[in-house]
Amino acid sequence: MSDTLGGRRMVVVVVAVVVSAAAAAIAVHVAGGVRHHGDVPPVTSAGLPAMGPGGQLGAGQSLDDGGWTLGLERDGALVARSPGGAVVWSGGAHGHRGASLVMQADGDLVERDASGATVWRSGTVGAGSCLLGGQTIGSAIAFAHPTVRLNPVWSVSPCYAGDLSKVRTAVVGDSIVFVSQPSLEAMLRPRAAYMISGQIGWTIGQQQPAIFTDLYNPEGPARDWIVNLGTNDAIQDDTAWRSAYDAMVAQLVGQPCVLLTTVSTEADTVGHDTIAAQINAAEAATAAAHGNVHVVDWSGLVHVDSHLGQWLLPDRIHPNRAGQEALAAMYGRALDRFCHT
Repeated sequence: MSDTLGGRRMVVVVVAVVVSAAAAAIAVHVAGGVRHHGDVPPVTSAGLPAMGPGGQLGAGQSLDDGGWTLGLERDGALVARSPGGAVVWSGGAHGHRGASLVMQADGDLVERDASGATVWRSGTVGAGSCLLGGQTIGSAIAFAHPTVRLNPVWSVSPCYAGDLSKVRTAVVGDSIVFVSQPSLEAMLRPRAAYMISGQIGWTIGQQQPAIFTDLYNPEGPARDWIVNLGTNDAIQDDTAWRSAYDAMVAQLVGQPCVLLTTVSTEADTVGHDTIAAQINAAEAATAAAHGNVHVVDWSGLVHVDSHLGQWLLPDRIHPNRAGQEALAAMYGRALDRFCHT
């Protein structure tokens, strides 16, 4: 399936890409074909490994590029496999039988459960016309190696949304960013060219690919960075958070302006540890050591007065509509104060 926007073809493609860290040489697998399972029909035309705006994968269907597949399992998991059938990446919303995967016209790849509710998305809203079949260097959604983040097996090429004449801004986060995306877009739209990636349940380490991708975006790297990660590390009591945090900081400390967001210490109540507090202390130390890094204190803000009850959902982690607007406004003030957007 394909579509056009201003004469440009928009698709999601499955690719096998190998990147040499030394030479940055790119080798692309371009063979095609569509694999499907059981009695579920193929979803792409002419055997192309692509899904354009409005295209949809049902349970058991997959895109196939020379044996490299991206498939929606019947239990709702989104799985990338090598030509030999080995799982090289998995994501999506495991446990949602009857889910479907839809490529929206705005560039976001969305998984919906049987009731139509969104349960996972790629975070590439606004990419639109930049999802091109022939453009394989871009937002590396999945990687073949769990620690070396240089081997994407499925990638799309995002572009910035908002005011393209303004400073490029990247937002990378977890489900707090995911649910707050409309408020964040409303704040960013008049003041920046922006990309937003918020993934439900993901830790600092799992969002490293999004940072890598935004640094090496074909349209240029972001100048200003908003990072809201660490909540899931605290909730999951992930004692390995420190190495992932240090790797993230190593990527970002050379960037012009970085806003690190404190983790609400309510997450420590869920995780039965002090990891949120430890992450917040690490952020403070990073900001003290690097003049271009600044801390935005979401944890402090939600604990003022009765904001925990006013701004958060009953889980005391995710912001409700008022909290989402407060979060976006907090970032707007920080961008104006520290990043000079």
